[in-house]
Amino acid sequence: MGTDVPSLGRRAISNAGWAGTCRVLTGIVSLITVPVFINRLGATSYGVYVLIQSLLGVTGLFNLGFGEAAIKFVAEADGRGDTPKMMRYFRNTLAVSLVVTAVVFALLLLFAGILSGSLLRAQGQEKEVAVIALTWFGVAWMGRNINGALSTLLAAKQRYDRVVMIREGAIVLDRVLSLTVLTFGGGLVAVFQSQIVSQLISGVLFVASTRQIVPGASLIPRFDAECLAQSFRFGVWQALASVFYEMSNSVDRWMIGALVSTRAVGYYGAIQVVTNGLWGILSGLASVLIPTFSYLQGRGEEGRSTSAFMTATWLLGLVGTLLTVPLVWYGRPFLRLWIGAAAAQDAYVALVLSLVAQTLLNAAAAQVCFLIGTGRTAWMARIALANIVLTTAINGIALPVWGMDGMGASRIGVALCAAFNLLLMRSHALESPPRRIYFGAIFGPSAIGLVCSGIGLAVSRQNLWFDINTWGWLALAATLTALGVAGLNLFVGHLMGDQASRLRQLRRTLGWPVPGPAPS
Repeated sequence: MGTDVPSLGRRAISNAGWAGTCRVLTGIVSLITVPVFINRLGATSYGVYVLIQSLLGVTGLFNLGFGEAAIKFVAEADGRGDTPKMMRYFRNTLAVSLVVTAVVFALLLLFAGILSGSLLRAQGQEKEVAVIALTWFGVAWMGRNINGALSTLLAAKQRYDRVVMIREGAIVLDRVLSLTVLTFGGGLVAVFQSQIVSQLISGVLFVASTRQIVPGASLIPRFDAECLAQSFRFGVWQALASVFYEMSNSVDRWMIGALVSTRAVGYYGAIQVVTNGLWGILSGLASVLIPTFSYLQGRGEEGRSTSAFMTATWLLGLVGTLLTVPLVWYGRPFLRLWIGAAAAQDAYVALVLSLVAQTLLNAAAAQVCFLIGTGRTAWMARIALANIVLTTAINGIALPVWGMDGMGASRIGVALCAAFNLLLMRSHALESPPRRIYFGAIFGPSAIGLVCSGIGLAVSRQNLWFDINTWGWLALAATLTALGVAGLNLFVGHLMGDQASRLRQLRRTLGWPVPGPAPS
């Protein structure tokens, strides 16, 4: 059942293709559904929906990172050819997931009333509806949590073609069912009830795929003391990191709701559909490398792991820049066509701030996956905690002063924090690659993207763009802009002499012979 070593690079590329394609489709579906949600539910009720969904990050704390631990340790065992150890970690994760699912659902039922009044700021009949919506959200979450555990063996075996199809397919089905419910007059409660269907289908598909890919794999949960202890040491930091990352996003929404308005939360939620969608594409592409990093670590190939990180970071940074720069240039017509002129006027500054931050954050797309794959979860937790502190501090200053125009300012602080830690990783987590090669691979696309974004904003302020009033013209303008940014990246890379070093890193990543002496 071991993974074929020569096919490791091809498998990683194939997995990235599946993950990227599914994330793009999911993002498109989300873009389509947001205006419908706002129109059918209203901006205030949509804000309540966004706040309830934000609880996903908090509830993730109770998993203690056992899912990510299972992927890491199963992949390491696969690298060593230790099949019995693989199955022990997998079954242990299933047992932990069942216990956590029951405990969290009980807590959610117990505190639903308090959450409705404090977090959702609902009163009277609205509070009753909110409590019911929270309950059904909890039922759907139980299925989502168990499915996460079921997917770990497939992910560790690097079968992301199955994992992402099922997982992202569930998200698309969620949106389709929600649209259907809203079309036939359903409300907030019915939307959360519809989420249960997609989770049930996902569970069946995960079980069937696991049986097919790993014949003889036992799906009976079983605690294992050794696996429990080792997973806990890894997972407790991973759990804190995951929750802190989610809470940095949630704190944004909570502070906007408290300092601005619930309506502003709805608009900011729409903006985050865009930025989180872009980040989801990059993180989805990068996530397939988690078991690759763990597998290489199990085989003692740290140099190849460093090359994989640098290659992935440059490619993901380039892809991210091609997506964010056109949105910065044409953000105003995009919002006007998407959610209407009035909403576009209120949300434009927040969109630009979020996209500028995202352009810099593109450089960190593979950062989290490398830290997870190599077991540096305590480092991740420190980064995530710093994000919460920065988000709280910046929002505490920006929101009272600028109101809705201050939404998104905190993301710039998060992006700078990620960039600082990328500098530290060169000497503290990687094999200290040459500075010029490292900085060019890590920060090159983002730096070019920030310069291009600044040019686009300057031109936009002078009203020099032609009037873009259809989706067709917007798509054409965005495509031409993206092609120009891609050409500029390649041209700058040629001038700096970085192309040869990137090809060397790519060959090393794929395990191909690297001609010539190593760069010093």
